[in-house]
Amino acid sequence: MSSRRRLVDNVASLFLLQGLTTLLPLATLPYLVRTLGQNRFGALSFAVATMQQLVILTDFGFNFSATRYVAIHRDQPELVNRCFSAVMTAKLCLLAASGAAMAVLLRFVPRFHAEWPLFAASFLMVVGNVLFPYWMFQGLERLRFVAIATSIARVLLTALIFLLVHGPQNTLLAAFLQTSSFLVSAAISLPMLYRIFPLRPHFPGWAAVREHMHDSLHPFMANLMGTLIGASSVMFLGFYKPLEVVGGFAAMEKIARAEVMGFTPLTQALYPYLSHKFSRNHEEGRKALLRSTLAILLVAAVALGAVAAFAHPLVRLAYGARLLPYAPVLSWFSLWAFLSLANTLLGVHYLIGAGYANKFGNAVFFAAIVTVGLFLLLIPRTLTGGALTAVIAGEVVQVAMIIISIVRIESNMRSQTEHSTPAEPAQ
Repeated sequence: MSSRRRLVDNVASLFLLQGLTTLLPLATLPYLVRTLGQNRFGALSFAVATMQQLVILTDFGFNFSATRYVAIHRDQPELVNRCFSAVMTAKLCLLAASGAAMAVLLRFVPRFHAEWPLFAASFLMVVGNVLFPYWMFQGLERLRFVAIATSIARVLLTALIFLLVHGPQNTLLAAFLQTSSFLVSAAISLPMLYRIFPLRPHFPGWAAVREHMHDSLHPFMANLMGTLIGASSVMFLGFYKPLEVVGGFAAMEKIARAEVMGFTPLTQALYPYLSHKFSRNHEEGRKALLRSTLAILLVAAVALGAVAAFAHPLVRLAYGARLLPYAPVLSWFSLWAFLSLANTLLGVHYLIGAGYANKFGNAVFFAAIVTVGLFLLLIPRTLTGGALTAVIAGEVVQVAMIIISIVRIESNMRSQTEHSTPAEPAQ
């Protein structure tokens, strides 16, 4: 299969997958808000937002670095097997560390201790994410199998939410059903991986584990800081605000996150494709990136602008009149969604894909410092405006630094090309 045909197949598979993973949560979201009530939905959102931080820890940037490694070396089974074994060893060690950290939080932090069964059930998200080798399928560009496994898991668990969750008393069950999809996907996809690739898991030695963790350090820091920018607002609100406020804010944040996820099939399928292009020729990769980025951002501007403009009727339709005061939050979150998409396209696809992960990590690091600083400064003094200001300011800082880095890289490359060109002979 040609690289272009493989890309089309991956995009089609991911659109099928993302259609389910976006539409199904959007279908259950209004149901859970109305059924659990704003308070218990806020508690559930607080627990899930906390687990998302541990998911980032256990990913450790492998979804970028290991995906790129597999994409480049997929015709060398010995190297790919060594990578798979090293990454899974590292992820299992990080899972153990995450479990220990969560146990300490549940024991000694009152806000966590009060909801410890909910946090314990939500930890399944972390376990499933470690076991689900999405990065391997992505690097091999065989995402059709991911679409199959994830679709089965999501459809099954969504149906169970509607069948079994009937009121606030079922909040724990809702947490279990919501966060176990990765675990079910892993159980389905791992046998598939063995069928499509000559996988031979083994302990590769701690040197190999350290090597791959070192290669993942910059993407990990970027991902961690990126999560602090765009996905930790609910968690920070949970420390300071009543659960009713957390629930209303989280209901809007989840719609905005679904907006970003709608573009995920394109961004995820393009990443290994562009990484391979950049590894062959920088100019070829740059041209392919420019074409795809302009098209995606144009569509995003129209779609996200429409959500911002019609936020009030959308909130009324989804959640009812009670959550209408939170409609402006959805409008501002649509701006955040556009900036987040721009950061993915320019930061991940260009800087990481072209081998400049450290520059992307620096941009996200400084943006995260701005975001967290504004969280701590503004959230205690405002209802929801401080959290919104912080996440949008962080994305603005990040995209500005990424653009500056890209301009400098391209300028340096033009200078090197000019200096390497032989001078014309004198007339």
